[in-house]
Amino acid sequence: MIDRLSFAPHPVAAIICLIVVLLGPRLIRRIGRNLDLLEASSLLASPEISSDAFARVMTRRQAFQFRVAIFVAYLTFAWPIGDLALHYSLFAYLISNSLLAIVALPLLLVSLPKWLLNVLTRHRHVDRLLMVLTRPIISSAIFSAAFIASMVPAVVEVATSSDVAFIIERVVLLIAALLMWFTALNLLPGTRGLSPLGRVAYLFAQSLIPTFPALILIFTRRSIYPHFAVGAHLIGVNPVSDQLAAGGVVKVISIAIFWSMGGYILAKATDTNDEFSNLADSTWHDIEREIERDEYGR
Repeated sequence: MIDRLSFAPHPVAAIICLIVVLLGPRLIRRIGRNLDLLEASSLLASPEISSDAFARVMTRRQAFQFRVAIFVAYLTFAWPIGDLALHYSLFAYLISNSLLAIVALPLLLVSLPKWLLNVLTRHRHVDRLLMVLTRPIISSAIFSAAFIASMVPAVVEVATSSDVAFIIERVVLLIAALLMWFTALNLLPGTRGLSPLGRVAYLFAQSLIPTFPALILIFTRRSIYPHFAVGAHLIGVNPVSDQLAAGGVVKVISIAIFWSMGGYILAKATDTNDEFSNLADSTWHDIEREIERDEYGR
C-alpha cells in the first residue's frame, strides 16, 4: 500500500473532469438558447449580463464558479486527497467529505442559472418530492443524519472497503447536502422559503451538526477507526493525532463555511440581483411553477 502514496494520475477521472470543465458551460448555454428565453426575461435584467447570446443564459461569473466547483470536487477524489482519504488518513477522509458537501456543491448550485434549476425540478413528481424534503426541519434532519453517519466508525470502515463503497457513501452525502443547500439558498421555484434572517439561523444550525462527533474525535485518546489506524502507521503518522486533527478540521471548516455564507446573505439581503439574496421574491419561474402546481393539483 505504500506505493499508493506515489503520484497517481487517475486518468479517467482527470479526463472526465476536463471535459465537464471545458464543455459544461457551453452545453448549458446551448440548452438555454434552445429554450423560450422570452419567458425568463425578468431573470435576465442584470448589469452583469452582456448582450451576446451566450452570456444571456449563463454569465461569465457563473461559468467560472461552475469550473471551480468541478475542480474542487475532482480534488476530493484525486491524488493526494482522494487516495489518502480512501486508504490512510481520517483527516484526509473528512477533509474530502467536507470539501465536496459544503464547498463544491453549493458553489455548483450557485453557478447554475435559475432557468436551468427550474427545468431540472419542473417534473411534478420531482417538484412535489422536493417541496417536502426541502422543508427546513426535514432537510436539516436528513443532512444531520447523513453527515454524522459519515463519521461513524462502522460506516467509515464500509465506505473505505472499496472504491465502489467510497463512491456510494459520497453520493448519499451529496444528496443529503443537496436538500440542505436547496433550503438554505431558496432554490426551489414557486416556494416562499426562508427569509434572509431565517436562512442565517438555518445555516448556523447546520454549522453545529459536525460539532458533537468532532468533539468525540478530539477528546478520544485511542484510535476508533481500525482501517485508518493501520493506514496511518503505514505512512508514519500517529493514528490518534490524525484523528485529533480530523475532528478539529471538521469543526473549523463547517463553522467557517456556514458562518461566512450566513454573513454574506445578511450583507446582500437587499441586493435582488445577487444569487444569495432573497430568492423567494417572485420571478416568472416562481409564478409559472405555482400555476403548474395548481394545474396538476386538481
